[in-house]
Amino acid sequence: MKSVLKSLENICSKNITKRKILVMPSYTEGLSLLNALALNNVNIANIKVETPLSLAKDISKMSLYKSGKDFLDRSSARYVVLNLFNQLLTENKLKYFQQLSPSVGVISELENVLYELRITDYTHINFPVNSFIDPEKEHDIKTLLQKYENYLENNNRIDEPGLYKHSIQMLQKDSFHKDKLFLIPANLELPLLSKSFISMLTKNNHEIIKFAQLKSLNVPENYYSNNPYSDTIDNCFSWLYELNNSENLDKNPGFEIYRAYGESNEAKKVIRVLKRDAINLDDAVIYTTSSQLYNQILYDLSCTYNIPMTFEEGISVSNTSPGKLLLSVLEWISEKYSVPKFCTMSTGGFFKFSNNEISPLKISKILKESKIAWGKKRYKKILENELTNTTNDYKIEILNVVLSELNSIFDEIPDTENTSSISLSEFSKGLVNILNKHTRIRNETDASALTTLTENLSNLADYSTQEFQEKEIIKMLKKLVYGININASSAKPGHIHVTNFQNGIWHNRKHNFILGLDAEKFPGKGGESPFLLDMEKERIGKIQTSIQRKSRNIYKMTELLANTNGKIYAMFTNYDTEAARLQSPSSLLLQIYRLQEKLDKSTPDKEHIESYLPFKNSEKEILDETELWLHKAFYSGGIKNNEEIFPSVYPVFNKGLFALSERQSSINEYNGCELNISDEIVNKLLYEKTFSNSKLETMGSCPLRFFFQHILYLKPLEEYEYDPWRWLDPLERGTLLHRIFELFYKELINKKEMPELDKHMGLLENIAKTETEELKDLLQPPSETVYESEFNEILDSCRIFLQKESTKLSKEGHPLYLELYFGNYPESEGSSFPTAVFTLPSGRKIQLSGRIDRIDQLNNGSYKIIDYKTGSTRDYSSNEYFKKGKQLQHALYSLAFEKLMGNKYKISQSGYYFPTTKGEGSEYMYPPSDGKHKREEVLEIVDILLDNIENRFFPPVKYDNKNDSCRFCDYKEICDREKNDSLTKMLEYEENKYLQNYRRIESYE
Repeated sequence: MKSVLKSLENICSKNITKRKILVMPSYTEGLSLLNALALNNVNIANIKVETPLSLAKDISKMSLYKSGKDFLDRSSARYVVLNLFNQLLTENKLKYFQQLSPSVGVISELENVLYELRITDYTHINFPVNSFIDPEKEHDIKTLLQKYENYLENNNRIDEPGLYKHSIQMLQKDSFHKDKLFLIPANLELPLLSKSFISMLTKNNHEIIKFAQLKSLNVPENYYSNNPYSDTIDNCFSWLYELNNSENLDKNPGFEIYRAYGESNEAKKVIRVLKRDAINLDDAVIYTTSSQLYNQILYDLSCTYNIPMTFEEGISVSNTSPGKLLLSVLEWISEKYSVPKFCTMSTGGFFKFSNNEISPLKISKILKESKIAWGKKRYKKILENELTNTTNDYKIEILNVVLSELNSIFDEIPDTENTSSISLSEFSKGLVNILNKHTRIRNETDASALTTLTENLSNLADYSTQEFQEKEIIKMLKKLVYGININASSAKPGHIHVTNFQNGIWHNRKHNFILGLDAEKFPGKGGESPFLLDMEKERIGKIQTSIQRKSRNIYKMTELLANTNGKIYAMFTNYDTEAARLQSPSSLLLQIYRLQEKLDKSTPDKEHIESYLPFKNSEKEILDETELWLHKAFYSGGIKNNEEIFPSVYPVFNKGLFALSERQSSINEYNGCELNISDEIVNKLLYEKTFSNSKLETMGSCPLRFFFQHILYLKPLEEYEYDPWRWLDPLERGTLLHRIFELFYKELINKKEMPELDKHMGLLENIAKTETEELKDLLQPPSETVYESEFNEILDSCRIFLQKESTKLSKEGHPLYLELYFGNYPESEGSSFPTAVFTLPSGRKIQLSGRIDRIDQLNNGSYKIIDYKTGSTRDYSSNEYFKKGKQLQHALYSLAFEKLMGNKYKISQSGYYFPTTKGEGSEYMYPPSDGKHKREEVLEIVDILLDNIENRFFPPVKYDNKNDSCRFCDYKEICDREKNDSLTKMLEYEENKYLQNYRRIESYE
């Protein structure tokens, strides 16, 4: 940078009092240069930074104001092109592009084509004919260009190329800024019209800022000056591409080369070097070859390690509260208003409820416990239904808040139920309202981001008149968010500065880190646009081709290196972590290596550079605790005093290791046996609460699951998610069928009729239709097709049910009770019968509550208990009476009914009925005795189970390949059993006084 500073120092010293305009690519780059000048004691008085565009606006502002023209920036121009292109498609006026969908990428490319043509001074009138490979393509681009120019004319708009042309016309009539001296960097890149404008504006009153010489490289055509060099050479990088004739290699600024595993480690290496060498933050600048990639990584590192950084191109608005909210809303809509997505959004810290007194976690809990899952209609219907049925005042308050907030959001989002496309303008306006109402503003950055986002969305609403599919709009808006940067800043004291290598020449810091010098990122992939091919650009002229762009990137990077005073750290990643493949260093990095080692071109470059570069981190470069452990484990001979360190540093983790060890050693408290549970909890469970069949069967199936569920009260998080192929889950389907069968038999009992297939199929189908449609009104199906499919399955189950009933029941008996509740059953509003109380063999008493689906009175005077099952029959067998404590219901309900009704009521059959397509009408009925077991033995099993509870004995069930208790368990993640593990063998063979009861249950098959 010495050449640049010297050039400017000479200019400024000769023109101290003259007003000067420094023409720069951007204001931040201008401020960076002025800062460098000030730090080097150059007088910067009377210097104002301007850009070519700001100068054109300044010259034309009065003229445009009088004519009523508004400026159309490139972002807004894309929305205009989107509308115009869509209109041409609708009017069928295109040929080459007629089948092309107006996606975000397509519109961005087309707008760029129009800009390239117009900034090179082409219009639809002087269009470059015969420049395109296909006449139809030429026709379409010319048609779109003409429509775009007509739009500008009819709507009194002027775009950037139009502004430059207008400014040139103004300069032809009058002169501007005659009393000022323009300072123009020789490397200022200008397309044709802006170059003509600057040349005309500064014709007789400008000075060129020159740079250190570069040998053997061609100056890019779009540079303001084709001779950008001073007479000096700042360092040896001027000879980078002319090593054989190199001179002044003693002017070595010092440089190091590093490789890393992935971009994140590459960026981390900068922080490591700063820490290792105790470098001041404001002595460091980071140049990147991919701003979007590295800026995000570096921003995340700055937050993680609390390192102040400034970003010349700003940070993505997606890092702010408004950006996160907008992206979350778009994701929520795209996933059919998924409840988990809304809960994540509402608890993320960036969503604001109008009622701040209610915790977002409470609201999230309410939504997750509901069966909304997804869908606009489902939210409203289910929440209103819950509001009607709840009596809890606090829950009512929360439900009212949730309904109010959701309704206000839904009102802003166009409905897509009866249409395939929606208005982009209306959608954008709605998002503006959502952001303004629900964004939680935490700092100035959030406030700035909200303003920027709402302005962009408002522009989109103003310029867009077309309708699009919802998914296309969401893609478009996501790209909009990720394309917006905020908080662009010049370098500040006490901060690392981050900028793209193309803007880096204006910085003058002691330590210069260059990231992304692998072959994938630099000098760029060089792919040409299919909308404007390199061949077509060459025919048109004055438009940079992809090959020229790569050459230009090499020139810009070499220019940066040659004008850098401080030490250079060149970095690249040798492994792509996303694609999982190796990467090579860029050709420029190899050239730097040749410069450093003075190697000739016959050297096997890649092998040399791979073996030369440092890879392991020294202890001074360790950034956090995780890296400390990894370094100790892999680079320092291992952790020798592991047993001493772990208990003191990680006491909780150490307890876990101890528990794992104890779990494998014997039957003890670490695998659920002889747990330290208070007498109060156990006695309340045994004597104060009623038991249900499901609770006892859980204890019989797996005591550990009982412990999780009924002592610790752990509940798995049930999240209902959108499934495009399913409406009802198994539980909802089963409840619906139970309801249909109950209503059907109530109707027959009222009519005093027995079921007949031909006579009553219509009645059953009508009940099924009414109940299913009522449920459909509450739970919106994903599509009508899915609804019809599942409704037909329900009708098939109804036919199986009625066919079985009509052929068998008339011979056996008739239904006597439907949905009989006894005791304090959770679903009953008021049970018909009290709790059933049993005295067990040990003398203790137990209270039992339950619900019996159906009780038939048989022709022989006895009774039959039926429990409807709507799943598979795979877990049921006539040969397994108690199934080792896992199947108790048929016996418990039989004894309960006889006890509640009196001795004259005898249950001759009790069991399970599968009246569905899955079960095919199968029945598994159990008599009072099967020859091996008697029904009354169930009380012995219950006694053993209660003994285990009293003894605090809750081991997990034995594990084997057929164990369905583990296969469908809700607690797999915290139990973490392995097949045939050591615990299973201990339960089988170890001597323990409590294991006797555990093994006794296995005799009840």
